[in-house]
Amino acid sequence: MKTKNALLLLALIFSFLMPAFILNCEGVVIMNLIKQHHVSMSAASWLQGCKDITIMISSFALISLISRLGSKKALFFATLIEMIICFMMATDATLNMARVYFILAGLSFAVIKISIYSSISLFAKDESQHAGFLSVLEGMYMLGILSGFWVFSFFMSYTAHWNNTFWFLGGLCAVGLVLILITPFKRTDEEPTAEDIADAAAAKKEGVFAEFVALFGRPIFFLFIILTFMYVFVEQSLTTWLPTYNNIVLKLSDVLSVQVVSIFLLGLALGRLLSAFVMKYIHWKKVLLACIILAIATFVTSIVAAYAYKPVGVSVNWLQLPYVAYLIPLTGMFIGPIYPTLCSTILTSHPKRYQVPISGLIIIFSAIGGTIGARIIGGAFESVGGISAMKIPIIPLVILLFLVLPYEFIVNRHNNGREATQ
Repeated sequence: MKTKNALLLLALIFSFLMPAFILNCEGVVIMNLIKQHHVSMSAASWLQGCKDITIMISSFALISLISRLGSKKALFFATLIEMIICFMMATDATLNMARVYFILAGLSFAVIKISIYSSISLFAKDESQHAGFLSVLEGMYMLGILSGFWVFSFFMSYTAHWNNTFWFLGGLCAVGLVLILITPFKRTDEEPTAEDIADAAAAKKEGVFAEFVALFGRPIFFLFIILTFMYVFVEQSLTTWLPTYNNIVLKLSDVLSVQVVSIFLLGLALGRLLSAFVMKYIHWKKVLLACIILAIATFVTSIVAAYAYKPVGVSVNWLQLPYVAYLIPLTGMFIGPIYPTLCSTILTSHPKRYQVPISGLIIIFSAIGGTIGARIIGGAFESVGGISAMKIPIIPLVILLFLVLPYEFIVNRHNNGREATQ
């Protein structure tokens, strides 16, 4: 039984890693489209919208279908779509193909994330385990994005065309399909509890979509939505535009501009993995407050350093990398724990039958934040320059800082009310 659970865990992690490669390469794609196809920055910034708007719409439209299909079928079909679009992009890396690629990648990601988030309860015994596993899962996702940037930089260095990378990614998707097929997607270590049976009956009676709509009437979600939006605004805008910032503002080579983003992604991964351990001993509220303050301080320092930096030429390797190139990526370490912690608090505050609709809500507002963040940073980059554009993420970080305490208060009140009702 433990072997089956281990196989299920492996399948969930691998399925979550594939979108890390496939969905989050827009920074690399944007940079290459701008340089090789002379696409404007404003037009390129809409690629973020192609994937995020699709994620938002499909998360809203498919929650009932995913609940009926089950995790295994949903993950299989989503991974199959990912394999197909990788092979398409490998043969025709144009702006129009990139739009199709990110639209379908967004659709696949929505299905995969809802399926995986709603399956975490198969392993988690309590709130602490849930938060820890979700942090580990999101940390692995960040490591996948980091690896993706290095994979792209490898193919950019040693092959004639940068989009040859997608042949490799398509092959990984094929491996994922086999893993999903041989994995039993069900609870194997215990029988369903009375709460599980009651939740299933309630979900069947009310319908998943009706429960999704009902969530909007709960005060706890208003603050959660704002916090999620602000965080994803920061993370996605940096992931999308940091390669271009490195290339144009800091004068790093194409390959090095992509590779340096791995520092930011490694910081996100380490921050999430470490927070899974730290939050066993320190309350999540204190951890988040400290992380946000340090992120703001690092951001301000990076802006001051960028104004003082005078490039003497194009840096082509890590030995020539200026110190200023490390500062913005280091914020990843501090903002990393924010997202999985927020998601865990909202998921563990509600019965298991709400896992699918809540996961859909998380994805929808994450997509909105990512789209708006990329558009605003891209527009500012083109109109006022890269350094001024990189001041913008400080604003949502300050908003996060002021909303953590009210959110923690509402979460505690909600949980106390739920316990009293039970």
